[in-house]
Amino acid sequence: MVESMVAASLIVVGLLGIFTLISRSASMNKNAEAKVVASYLAAEGIEVVKNIIDSNVEKSYRTKWTWNMNLSGYYEVQYDSTVDTAKEVAYGSERYLNFDKVSGKYWYGAGDTTSFRRTVLIQVEGANDSEIHVRIKKDEMKKLFSPKKRFSGNRGFTVVEMLVALTVFSILLVVAVGIFLSALKNQRFITERISAGSNAGIALEQISRELRTGYFDPSLGAPLPNRATCLNSITFVSGQEAGISGKEAIVTYSLSNGRIFRSVSGGSGEALTAGNVLVENACFEIYQTNDVGNVECYPPRFFIRLAVASKDLKIENPAQSAPIMMQTVVSSRVLPREIKNDPFKCRGI
Repeated sequence: MVESMVAASLIVVGLLGIFTLISRSASMNKNAEAKVVASYLAAEGIEVVKNIIDSNVEKSYRTKWTWNMNLSGYYEVQYDSTVDTAKEVAYGSERYLNFDKVSGKYWYGAGDTTSFRRTVLIQVEGANDSEIHVRIKKDEMKKLFSPKKRFSGNRGFTVVEMLVALTVFSILLVVAVGIFLSALKNQRFITERISAGSNAGIALEQISRELRTGYFDPSLGAPLPNRATCLNSITFVSGQEAGISGKEAIVTYSLSNGRIFRSVSGGSGEALTAGNVLVENACFEIYQTNDVGNVECYPPRFFIRLAVASKDLKIENPAQSAPIMMQTVVSSRVLPREIKNDPFKCRGI
């Protein structure tokens, strides 16, 4: 009897130890998923401010405006913020970003409150220099558990007490095995989600890098798309491709059959995301400062959103496989007035 009770105790303790390890690993993976989302929200903050600065530069060509006009301090910005709508805030008083399930965007408008808060610090260092710092914080709830222990006297165990103890340990053993199997399943679920997010993140980084040197030119077959319109593809002239091949090339990024593809000058597309990664939705939007003069002359701001999931998990359990929402903004480093042949007639303004 005693041996059985000791054996059951050891099994329970061992399983609980393994469960604790898996539970902590799952928690770390969840934090890793949140960090992926946070990193792109931080990059979005920097790119939005960069686009505002470049828009100020363009505006300075036609009015008495400076590149750093109204830009100094702590700000709240979102994907479509301008120099007029960026909200200056006191340090530490920033609001939580909301997530709009309809548009799939993180912003300060209507939606479910998230645990992300973002502050952009803009420091003007001199007449021609500035520093941009982004602080994004994810609040976490910490639960504390303080068990209370009560000890009886030093007397021995009776047979009845040993039977009761053995019964309790047997029940705990069954429960521990169930928890252990559930923890293993959850661990696999989270690991596959992180893997899908990481793969899509590589594709998103490639898209962002190429869009930074991208621009539109109708004469080359890359017209400016309708602004603030969610498109599942984006076509532009790639400055990066021109630097590699020595000639201008039209590049298209598009969503097809759950994967992101890149094609050059109408050629066959190259898949950027893996076959086991499901991109449920891709959204490319163009924003430009709407001010006096030609709107086309302001540097384009690319809003990108990907809804990513694991294809295997989606097949196994569609109801519980909500996608990871990855969002960022990229500001083109090319001012329209700098484009060859000046397609938007910006130099004469």
